[in-house]
Amino acid sequence: VGDDLSVDTTETVPGRPLNQFSMDEHEGTLRITTTVPAAGGAQSANDLYVLDNESLQRRGSVKDMGLNEEVYSVRYVGDTAYVVTFRRIDPFHVVDLSNPDDPEEVGELELPGFSSYLHPVDDDHVLGIGEEEGQVKAVLFDVSDPSDPTIDDDYILDARWSGVSESHHAFLMDRRHGVFFLPTGEGGEIFDYTDGELSLERSVDTDGQ
Repeated sequence: VGDDLSVDTTETVPGRPLNQFSMDEHEGTLRITTTVPAAGGAQSANDLYVLDNESLQRRGSVKDMGLNEEVYSVRYVGDTAYVVTFRRIDPFHVVDLSNPDDPEEVGELELPGFSSYLHPVDDDHVLGIGEEEGQVKAVLFDVSDPSDPTIDDDYILDARWSGVSESHHAFLMDRRHGVFFLPTGEGGEIFDYTDGELSLERSVDTDGQ
């Protein structure tokens, strides 16, 4: 079987993807978000391209999100992409991908810190995990109106590190009970995320165990 493997089609887009969440296949399209590094006197830029998933021909794009910043996290949910760019503030971008030939950035929200991991909660909410001023931060975004994303709640933990910053496998969400777990250096925190609020339910101490 290995002898039959070959490259069928190739295509290039400017920039570099952040991680596996930067790419996504959906209903005959391949979506990829990249950061184009600054060169010379130019600013860095962040672009999203929609390609045909067979020919890899470009069908549409959204360019120059968060000029002079770089992509810190991406999440695709159906016909929508959520992109966080960062340099000094944390712009949260909402991109409508329902028309692959004409994708459009429809909403943007600026807030302190940044989210390095995004996780869909339900049709109206996306959870962001990142940092603000060196502390671990969780943000619950309300995306019920894509043109006007807002913050339902946020929580800054008394911790300077979480395993989620290094691997998304460190994040655990229990939808049945409406909670998620964030590991920290000394253990972890269990949060309730229902009703548009982030409530610390329990701390788990594993230090020395």
